Amino acid sequence: MEGQFITHQDIARKLNLNADHVRDRLTHRPGFPAAYTFGGARRWKEDDIEEWIEQQRQAKPARRA
Repeated sequence: MEGQFITHQDIARKLNLNADHVRDRLTHRPGFPAAYTFGGARRWKEDDIEEWIEQQRQAKPARRA
């Protein structure tokens, strides 16, 4: 297993969202990367989160001006 593991707080900073929102809602959405649990603490692979972010960007339809 390679790459860094990050917390829900780290994910919140990447997305400029509230950490509680990330922990309580975003991480439970279908398609969100699965967490790894270490001693009761949940962590996500940073590469998985980056890939998920890119998928979300590509899935959004373009807005018309």
